[in-house]
Amino acid sequence: MKKNRYNTLSPSNTSLLTRIGACLAVCAALMSSGLPSPLYTHYQLLFDLSSSSISAIFSAYAVGVLSALLLNIKISRYIRNRKYLLLSGSLILIVSNIVLALASNEAALYLGRYLSGIATGTLLGAAAATLLELHPKKNPRATAVQSTVAFTLGSALGPVISGVFIQYDLSPLFWSYWVIILVALCSIPLFLLTDQWITPPKATQKSTSPTLKTRPFHLSPLFFISGLTLIIGWSVGSVLMAVGTKIAIEQVGISSALLAAALLMGFQLSAGIGQLLSGYITPKMSVTSGIALTISALALINLFSIFHAAIGFSLSVFICGFGYGISFVGATGLINQNSPNKELANNISRYYFIGYIFGNAFPAMLVGLLMDQFETSISIGLLSVWLLSITAILYFLIYKNEKAA
Repeated sequence: MKKNRYNTLSPSNTSLLTRIGACLAVCAALMSSGLPSPLYTHYQLLFDLSSSSISAIFSAYAVGVLSALLLNIKISRYIRNRKYLLLSGSLILIVSNIVLALASNEAALYLGRYLSGIATGTLLGAAAATLLELHPKKNPRATAVQSTVAFTLGSALGPVISGVFIQYDLSPLFWSYWVIILVALCSIPLFLLTDQWITPPKATQKSTSPTLKTRPFHLSPLFFISGLTLIIGWSVGSVLMAVGTKIAIEQVGISSALLAAALLMGFQLSAGIGQLLSGYITPKMSVTSGIALTISALALINLFSIFHAAIGFSLSVFICGFGYGISFVGATGLINQNSPNKELANNISRYYFIGYIFGNAFPAMLVGLLMDQFETSISIGLLSVWLLSITAILYFLIYKNEKAA
């Protein structure tokens, strides 16, 4: 392996720094996802936007992620060094947040959000594979926790950062985005410190001896279990991030933008606690118990919003995040444990692709359109019915494939 003559750190130390850089990049990308949430009410007033327009701007991020994931599924096996994907994703993330910080019209918001999604989609699969490949023990469960904790920490910090800038009137539509830019800039040197990269293995020549053909993992029931779990959890999370601040202030009666943003942070932090605790239970138990908590808490969120009960609403949001966090690690653990090494990045990309279509863009757009026509409680109630139907399918697949899960 070619040595970096400027690098005096040991391979184990540089490997650790690279993994820290990957986590920072994911954290910055997910900060970019959640940070605009408290700002949407300001954009709505500034540019005279409807709720469906705000949901469309929110969903532009998901479209960008999907575009990048589709491309990564096609090209990841040909890229011999994941460093280039991580670097390009971080640079696009910096550009996207500069666009958002300087946005002067609705079109700039669409562009900035779309570019943020491109960056996130580029980083997710590459970072997850890097964490596993450079982990000393190649532990898929540990790396699933690491990647999802970085994911959730970024999601939690985003809305609070912008909420603080709003609370203290620090030009939030400009300066809050520079926090993400700083974190992304910090991750880049960590990718450049080392040449100790483990790249995807070259495809081996097919054996001429007759062998039993196996079904690819992404067509297996376990993959669909993971995908459905992600859809349910992200549907709840995306709706809260897109319109949660609006619901908390206008429907529940929470008095300040900072408190509403803190509520979103509480959702993400309770999700992080759920992720850490899920390391002590099996992926199947994580999925079944986490989804049960998430769906039950969603019903309570709707109930307490109808009765304007701020304390009950807040506790339900925290419970919902806890359940989401448990199920997220379980679903990601199933992918990591059952994917062949050479297909891991592709399967992670497929996994997030499903989540961003059906768990991010679709429910956010759906609720935004419904809220333009109906009361908030009816909109969330219709979302709950849709998620209950998916939950029924999920539990059917789990118990039909009990031994495998």
